[in-house]
Amino acid sequence: MFEKLKNSKLMYVTTEILLIATLIWVCTKISFIFEPVGTFISTLFVPVIISGFLYYLLKPLVKFLMKIKIGRFYLNRTFSVTIVFLLLIAIVAASLAFLIPILVSQIGQLISKSPDYIRALQKMTNGYYDDFSRQEWVKQLNISSYISTVEKNLLKNVEGFLNTITQSLGSI
Repeated sequence: MFEKLKNSKLMYVTTEILLIATLIWVCTKISFIFEPVGTFISTLFVPVIISGFLYYLLKPLVKFLMKIKIGRFYLNRTFSVTIVFLLLIAIVAASLAFLIPILVSQIGQLISKSPDYIRALQKMTNGYYDDFSRQEWVKQLNISSYISTVEKNLLKNVEGFLNTITQSLGSI
């Protein structure tokens, strides 16, 4: 009987699942060991992916520039790569020069209109509160003190969030 159970596919799969679950559980308990490795990999992974993407994206352009003939000579690879890098930097700089003023004006409009948005939100929540307070079981509770506390905390959090956004954009 044990021989049949030992050779059973169900026993093999169950044992594998238990081993994998145990391995995952143990790895979660010793995550402090893997955290530096994860940080190291995440630090290196993004630049490697971006550089590989740019390499395969810009390689045809470099090959095309190498085929250009000036006088009797062709452009060499170094000069072609330099031209491509300068074009890439110019495109990124032009994009940033175009997008940053738009982004700043949009955030300025958001900040200037935020009191209107907060008033509209307050009006909407007051409407819900009025509808809710008409219920019989709610009349027995003292909710107004809780609502005023929540309202103060919400306004403080929204204000802090908007200040954080403007400071972050300023630092960028």
